[in-house]
Formats: sequence, structure tokens, C-alpha cells
Amino acid sequence: MNPGRYLPMALLLVLTLTVPACSQPGAPADEPDVDATVNAAIQATDMADLVMQATIDAAVEATAAALPTPTPPPPPETEEYVTMSEEELAALIEEAVAEATAASEEYSEATQDISSDDTITQEEIVYVYDYYYAVEEAIAYAEELLDAYYYYYGDLSTEAIALLYAVEEDLDTLAANTEAIYSELAAIEATLDQGLAVAVETIDQLEATAMAVQANVDQVQAQISNLTTTVQAEIENRVTQVLNTAPSFVPPDFPSTIQAGFEYLDFTRGALSDDRITRDELNTIAELGANAAAGFSQFGGERSHLANSFSGRDSVTVNLASGHNAEAQHGLNDLEMSLGDRPAPGSGGGPGGSAPGGGGPGGNAPGGGGPGGSAPGGGGPGGDRPGGGPGG
Repeated sequence: MNPGRYLPMALLLVLTLTVPACSQPGAPADEPDVDATVNAAIQATDMADLVMQATIDAAVEATAAALPTPTPPPPPETEEYVTMSEEELAALIEEAVAEATAASEEYSEATQDISSDDTITQEEIVYVYDYYYAVEEAIAYAEELLDAYYYYYGDLSTEAIALLYAVEEDLDTLAANTEAIYSELAAIEATLDQGLAVAVETIDQLEATAMAVQANVDQVQAQISNLTTTVQAEIENRVTQVLNTAPSFVPPDFPSTIQAGFEYLDFTRGALSDDRITRDELNTIAELGANAAAGFSQFGGERSHLANSFSGRDSVTVNLASGHNAEAQHGLNDLEMSLGDRPAPGSGGGPGGSAPGGGGPGGNAPGGGGPGGSAPGGGGPGGDRPGGGPGG
């Protein structure tokens, strides 16, 4: 067999099998997925928006950090507060709040002016920032004065304190809205830095916040206008109360009367050691003063000058009730000089030994004693030596 004779036939067979396969049309291409393409585009847009917002936020923070921090005015010295009367401090609060509301009003008007044409420039933003600094300083100073009033008169003037709490709440709202304007302006400035246009809705929001500031101003002004009359009414009520305080004990003799005078002096001075008076302290001061005054009123002759001198305790007590603490302190010094030498320990006293060294009838405190008491310094009825007489 000659194998060569079959080679052409094999080649023909191979060609027959491969040519149809090569001539067949290819598999049809996949149809384009329109939904997937749209979703991908949306995701890309969202990502771009996020990147842009992050860029704006970072720019806002950088702008805020770069802006100078406003420096509040130096607070009044503590000594200045101490020497002020309640009415003087209340008047200073009214003045400070008026300055805060005036600055806020100017800030609101300036903000509305630059946004009235629905466009804002960077120069206009910088211009309005100056108003914000003035507002922040004024509000901080007003709140500082409120804190001083709370400390010195918070326990005496309940109605005035309630009014000032309302004022402070309104000031807090005012501060929040003025801060909101500042933040919105910073965001607009960051947008402009990116070369982007500011949306009309953003400007509308800025104007709405500025109008809210104006509403806050009106509320604060309405509240603070009642402060003077409220403080004056409370002072008048306190003065009437202390002047009408009746004695709870009448010292039976001159030594115990002198002792009662020093009890009034010492208690009042101790109450003033923290530069303020509570209502309980004021009530006790009024009672101790009434006790000593009742004792002095029993004596005439050469001792009558002491009764006249101790009548000055009314001015001390009235000054305390009126919020004139510094004047009351001066009055105490004068009163101490008029009382003369301080009694020796153990002489005189209040009922039942409630006062230092004192004792009621038959009292057993040092220096005290009933009739004929044997305690040191004791004496028979009516004894006029220190510690003598009933109740020593």
C-alpha cells in the first residue's frame, strides 16, 4: 500500500471540517446594562458631592480657626463689686444688657444689609465679623455682672433673681443665634473660597437667623426694663421688715445690755465676712439689734448717751437690708467705738445662757447667777457689778 495516495484525501477532510467552523458567525455581544451605568454615574456624583462637602467643611474650620478670638473686656475688680450697693449693681446690669442688645441689633441689621440683594462677598463677611466680636464681648460682660448679683444678693432678692434668671436665659438664646450667624457666614466664606456660588437658600437661612436675633433683642429689653422697680420694691419690703422686728429678749441689767450690744456687733461683722448677707442672717441681725436696743432704752442719766449711740444700729441694719454692705461695715466700726470697752468674758448675757457668758434667773454660766448667786461675779438682786442681778 502506498500511503502517499491517502494524504490528499486527509487534507481535504481537514479543510472540510475547519472551513465551516471558521465561516460561522461569532456569538452575539452582550446587550449594554443601562441601569448599571446610571447607578454608577449616581454613585460617582454622590462621591463627588461628599468630597466637595468635606472640602467645604475643612475650609470652614480653617477659616474659623484663623479668625482672631475676641477678647472680652477686663472684669471689674472684686473690690469694685464689694463697694457697690445693690441698686448700683442692678443699674450696671441694666446698662450692660442694654449695650449687649444694642450690639446684637446692629449685628442683625448689618447681616440683613449684606444679604438683601441675595449676593454676599467676602469683603462683606469680614465687615460683619466685627459686629459679632462686639456682641460676644457685651454679652459676656452682662453675664459676668449677673453672676456677681447672684453671689451678693441671691438669697435676699428672690423676685429680682427670678427676673434675672429669665434675662440670662434670653441672653443665652441671643448668644446662640448670634453664634449661628457667625457659623453661617463662615460656611458662606468657605464656599466662596472654593470658587462656588452661594445658594439662595443659604442666604435666606442667614436672613432668617438675623431676624431671630432681632426677636431675641426685643425679649431681653422687655425683661430687663422691670429690674429697677423690682429691686426697689424688694429693698423697701426688707427695710420695713427689719425696722418692725420686735425684741425676743430684753436684757435685765446694764452689763447684759452692753453684752447684747456686742453680740449684735459680732454677729453682724461675722455675717459680713464673706461680703454678703443671707435672709436668715438679716433676720437674726434685726432681732439681736432689737434686743440690745430694748435693753438700752431702760437706762437714762449718764448712760442715756449709749442708748442714743446704739440707735445707730438701725442705720446699720437698714443699710444691710438695702444692699449697702460697705456703708453698714463703716457703721459697725462707729458703733463699736460708742459701746466702749468690751465686757470681760462671763459678764452679762441673754436668757438661759444663750448669749456668751449669760444666764437666765439662776443661770449657771460663768459670771451668771440667780439672786445671791455664788458664781464668780455673782451678786444679790439688782447688783450693778458685772454679772450681778437676776440672770447675771
